[in-house]
Amino acid sequence: MLSIVNCYDIWYVLDEEQYQKSLIQLGTNLRKIRQEKGLTMREVAERCGMEENNYGRFEKALTNPTYKSLLQICSVLGIELKDLIDF
Repeated sequence: MLSIVNCYDIWYVLDEEQYQKSLIQLGTNLRKIRQEKGLTMREVAERCGMEENNYGRFEKALTNPTYKSLLQICSVLGIELKDLIDF
């Protein structure tokens, strides 16, 4: 299965393995940055207006966050989107 991803208006076609690896890296980056900021998953989720378990699914690479969710998370963490997906 192929996934199509838009990153900075550049479209990428990823195979399933690449897609899963990118989700895992995104989750790893979320966790690392969140912990560096001294925040819990609950705090980030509440500040983003989402359930903690939904946010946790992003960090665990169980689901793909929407663009809107990523922007909300970046705002809460005080970072730019490029900082989160620079992998």
